Amino acid sequence: MPPSPRGPVVQQSPPALTDCAECRAACVDDHLRSLMDPISRGDRDAFVTLFDHTRAAVRATIDEELQDPQCAAAVFAATYVEVWWLAGCHIGSGTDVVGWINRIAERRSAEEQPCPASASSAPEPAIGDAVDAQHLRALLELTSLLGRPLEPLTKLDLGRC
Repeated sequence: MPPSPRGPVVQQSPPALTDCAECRAACVDDHLRSLMDPISRGDRDAFVTLFDHTRAAVRATIDEELQDPQCAAAVFAATYVEVWWLAGCHIGSGTDVVGWINRIAERRSAEEQPCPASASSAPEPAIGDAVDAQHLRALLELTSLLGRPLEPLTKLDLGRC
């Protein structure tokens, strides 16, 4: 029997959604709000859908605030981990979900300034390039929640429905 791999085991998943039936049939804001209750009850499929629909806007918000790509990737991951944990706490019937997520991202970006010096100046981070242990935990937790490898999650050219 071959030795087991070290580190997290992550499944490959299909590329991000660029369109979906729910967004064609209804208001995107209503669709995103409808995902929050299932997410608050631990529905990872709903979380993946929310992530796929909002990640480009959220990453753009973070990249406006932070210049360091490792720091930006860590804040991006930590933002979505916070969304996972707080999904049932702050979402009302009229809430702008993207705005709510962006406020989390803006707060986390402000907390990072100035970002601790990173060990690598690569344009996109790898797991070993995380700024510190807290950032690494956020990156690993997001990859676990989504069931996707880190690298595609940290790129800015991400689709939005």
